[in-house]
Amino acid sequence: MVKITPEEVIRRRQLEQQTTDELDGLDRMIVGDVARLDVPLRSVVALRRVADHLRGLATMMEQASHRDDLSARSVLFEVRMQVRAVNAKLRSIRGPGRPKVPTGW
Repeated sequence: MVKITPEEVIRRRQLEQQTTDELDGLDRMIVGDVARLDVPLRSVVALRRVADHLRGLATMMEQASHRDDLSARSVLFEVRMQVRAVNAKLRSIRGPGRPKVPTGW
């Protein structure tokens, strides 16, 4: 059984009270309010690769959200960078060029 000291409880409560309001204007501009992913839907094999990347991103986001040793600012910056990295991987899965428009539309 894990024993949590009163100091640890106080520290965790203080960390829980941190919000994204601690980001100043420049930080907010860099991180943004949302992050968008472009999922390629070209083949079933590509979907498997996409799913692997999305699972990894989801796991990283969950772990980052539970880190007590980092500020909310650090966590949000790290997640934003990881989202950008996954988006680049998804673009490489999609391949060059624009997706073809299906005929008959």
